[in-house]
Amino acid sequence: MLSGNRNFEGRISPDVKMNYLASPPLVVAYAIAGTMDHDFDIDPLGQDQSGKDVFLRDIWPTSEEIEAVIATSISSEMFKKDYATVFDGDLRWKSLDTPTGKTFEWDPQSTYVRKPPYFDGMPRQPKAVVDIDGARVLAVLGDSITTDHISPAGNIKADSPAGKYLADHGIERVDFNSYGSRRGNHEVMIRGTFANIRLKNLLLSDVSGGFTRDFLNNGEQSTIYDASMNYQAKGVALMILAGKEYVCPHPPPRPPPILTSSRGRPGAAEGTSPPTASASGRINNVTQDPLQRPPMHAKQSRLKSHPPTHRHTHSCWSPAEGSTPPPSNESRHLTAESALSAHACGAETGTSPSARGGATAAERSEGFS
Repeated sequence: MLSGNRNFEGRISPDVKMNYLASPPLVVAYAIAGTMDHDFDIDPLGQDQSGKDVFLRDIWPTSEEIEAVIATSISSEMFKKDYATVFDGDLRWKSLDTPTGKTFEWDPQSTYVRKPPYFDGMPRQPKAVVDIDGARVLAVLGDSITTDHISPAGNIKADSPAGKYLADHGIERVDFNSYGSRRGNHEVMIRGTFANIRLKNLLLSDVSGGFTRDFLNNGEQSTIYDASMNYQAKGVALMILAGKEYVCPHPPPRPPPILTSSRGRPGAAEGTSPPTASASGRINNVTQDPLQRPPMHAKQSRLKSHPPTHRHTHSCWSPAEGSTPPPSNESRHLTAESALSAHACGAETGTSPSARGGATAAERSEGFS
């Protein structure tokens, strides 16, 4: 039970799956009860000095009592006094050794704040939209994938790519801290992308966490980060296939638009990028399971009965600087909407071709491979 807004699975503790939000008094009440299996209407919180049962309703303050305490305890002068010197800082703050230049001085040795490379080599004029050709599917995800699934803010595991990175830079396990505290280091955040311990990638069976299959390595299980780096080294574009409410905040007020970048928390966008395909760009020859079948394609006639709103696609194309996806194959292609609908054909029954262990003969005859 908590009164904050961090009720994602595994956020408070990796060993606690369910987290419930409540008002601060209710959090205290459940703490007194010592269990979630407690009915405040019929179960007492304890006994008074005479042994009589005390219920939550007996100690819950009225609105009038709360207002009376506020009126006698809080004044505007308190805020004026405390905030009058808020920008001055205390002695420790003033004694910090700080640079005097007009621009931030990046410390190349820092594992907390590093200069991100996002704008290095970026031309003044944006490059033309290009096709995504010959892409592989890095992960097949379900519905309601939150910003915390994409970019977790919890603890960093020692055997994770981010943990290994910190260890390689001389950081002791006790000082790893959390993804949230190291969000100023893109190297940590990229390695933590899709590293949520509750993530379910349908390319794998009965596996939770930031793992996938690396089909350039005989389909062996790998971390999503390591597989992504291997694909990028070979110049292979990557796709994320996900369900409705992809990149939803906590909880989602509305489904986000199709073909969207991460939102809700800036750190969630560090490891993924918006799709490079748009109305003028195509997604060509997407391969979901190259060990079992050649690149996926789909007949437009079949896709018309499957609205594209069922599935979202997310591009992870980010190979070497200045490179572009392989040239388009105009004879076989998937538009952005076709790619979404192609996967929706398998998703409407709650499964996908990969989750069923491969496409059926009927699917292959209809255009799925």
